Amino acid sequence: MKRREFIKASAGLAVGLSVFSLGSCRSGSAARDARSARQPNVVFFLADDLGWGDISLHGGRTPTPNIDRIFTSGLEMTNFMVHCVCSPTRAGLLTGRHYTNLRTGPEVGGTLDTEEVTFAEAFKQAGYATGCFGKWHNGFPPEDATFDNVKNINWGTGVLSHGFDRFVGFYGGGQDYFNKYDNWTQTINWWHDEKYVPVEDGYTTDLITKHAIDFIRDNKGRPFFCYIPHAAVHDPLQAPDEYLKRVPKEIIGDAKLKTSAEYLQIERTNKGKLTKTDIAILYSAMLIALDDGIGKVIDKIEALGLMAETIIFFTSDNGATRNGNNLPFRGTKHTFWEGGTHVPAAAWREGTHFTGGKRYDGFMGYMDFYPTIAAMADVKMPRGRPLDGRNCLDNIRSNTKTDRDYYYWMGYDYGTIRSDKWKLFYFSEHVELYNMSTDIAEAHNVAARHPEVAAKMKAKYQEWIYSNGFNVTYMTPKVDVPLVAGPQGEVLEVKASQKTQIGKSLDIFFTRAPCKDYDRYVEHGDFIEYDICVASDGREDGFLYSPGRAWTPKFRNNTGIDQWGRIQSKGPPVRGGKGVWERRRVGIGNICALGTPIQFIRLVGPQPGYYHFFLDNITWHRTNGEQHNIWKQGSDLIRNEKPIPKHPAFENVELNIVPLSAVK
Repeated sequence: MKRREFIKASAGLAVGLSVFSLGSCRSGSAARDARSARQPNVVFFLADDLGWGDISLHGGRTPTPNIDRIFTSGLEMTNFMVHCVCSPTRAGLLTGRHYTNLRTGPEVGGTLDTEEVTFAEAFKQAGYATGCFGKWHNGFPPEDATFDNVKNINWGTGVLSHGFDRFVGFYGGGQDYFNKYDNWTQTINWWHDEKYVPVEDGYTTDLITKHAIDFIRDNKGRPFFCYIPHAAVHDPLQAPDEYLKRVPKEIIGDAKLKTSAEYLQIERTNKGKLTKTDIAILYSAMLIALDDGIGKVIDKIEALGLMAETIIFFTSDNGATRNGNNLPFRGTKHTFWEGGTHVPAAAWREGTHFTGGKRYDGFMGYMDFYPTIAAMADVKMPRGRPLDGRNCLDNIRSNTKTDRDYYYWMGYDYGTIRSDKWKLFYFSEHVELYNMSTDIAEAHNVAARHPEVAAKMKAKYQEWIYSNGFNVTYMTPKVDVPLVAGPQGEVLEVKASQKTQIGKSLDIFFTRAPCKDYDRYVEHGDFIEYDICVASDGREDGFLYSPGRAWTPKFRNNTGIDQWGRIQSKGPPVRGGKGVWERRRVGIGNICALGTPIQFIRLVGPQPGYYHFFLDNITWHRTNGEQHNIWKQGSDLIRNEKPIPKHPAFENVELNIVPLSAVK
């Protein structure tokens, strides 16, 4: 189906109570769903990187009859919001809290605090057996001496510390579906409860299904909560022959279908690139495997006679990558366009309001899952930290909006705020506004036509950032009292001559952060402060300092805004002119939950000139009040991570440690 046709066919996705199709609803005590004698079981399927348009019910080319069945037999939630990458969404689903309150997001990673109360703990306290099968990605595994050859990893508390009785799966992001090798830990990553299992034959999607079914069978005589966070359809793109052979002909086209081994050879060794058709075939096969697995779990529930007393919930942690289908939405995973944050979701329970192919078009999302599923199961939630999510059960039953006015996202280089009707993108130098009730594809920026709405949404977003004490690279940090530079002792001198204009910057990697790379992570209130001064013979602009990771500065793409609103990535001049020390503050909270092990000096290089400037007192200020010196004295210059690079436009590049008295 073409994009224009699909957008037209999906017009009902626009939020508006007039398009609700829940049918008549009872009120008061009469509105309680019919229940069996015992509390209902819960089976929660969470797909990985599955887009709105991937399922065949929404126009996908790969048949997904089992996923579709949850939607057509249950109740579809057509406006279900998540974060645009997995760890923050998963943490919010587990706890009912915004990822910024969980020290994770917008980046992947982060460790879920055991003080947070998860849905597993709530249901376990209510007498449920609780199991998790698949991808965790909310912390590190428990220590196991047999889990060797591990790099860049801390031991953690493991999945069982969060209320689960049983766990089979892996920690981290994408891993090989056949041998379980994971680039995150740089070894095989597969666990049974707290035991490292280096060898278990089988395709990951099939193994997740198998162990989930075993758990359901073993606990059929008591209420159970079975959480199934699948790895599919996250890369690497790998599938067994049995699923490859079922890929629709329209996807294969004129291409020759390769064997699983042939695709693996290409994917693992990179001796040849996967073609677009190869990618489409593998993605389809992985989706078929996922759908089959979901069907097998439902079949087991039916065979055990448990359908009437089981709630089945399905959604995805974020939208699809470019390999998948997010139509009719714009954007992909890693973006706050609807394609990254608006995902398929449905709940199904026979004999209740959640049956018959109904729809709820109300505005809700990942934080609302925990309180809503607890209400559906009549499970009392333990007292814990304040929830950000809402119990939407009564709203779904009564065909009404929830009391949530806005969803907020903190991004890599920008932020987003969305209401049921409006969505605003907050960039460092401008905003974009979209009317979601008429433009679900986000094709028309209407900020100029609705300046009052844009101003209101912008102010609401700023209020959220500042009232929570967040410091991000794309917004001006708040400073209560003027900052005063205080250089002393030894300072860091930078020299370079730029003879020709080339339009490309020069990056100098000058130190590793003075704390263990993976021991400390950026949190949302963190910021950097540093002193800077331009020498009398140096150019006044075109340079900056930035923390970074993976050899990439974080102050990039028009970000890194100091307390005067100047964008560091543009290399702004010192306000007082040459010879005057200035102290700058720049937020880094949206680097969470990553670290900043690499420190950069970037020479922007917009035109020829002589760079000569000084840095001192570079300090990482933590949310909890801790301060870590990145540069203070000569001893802090730990080592160059790389030799000072050669560059056709730059000559005589130097880093020197000099006394403050040498600054002129």
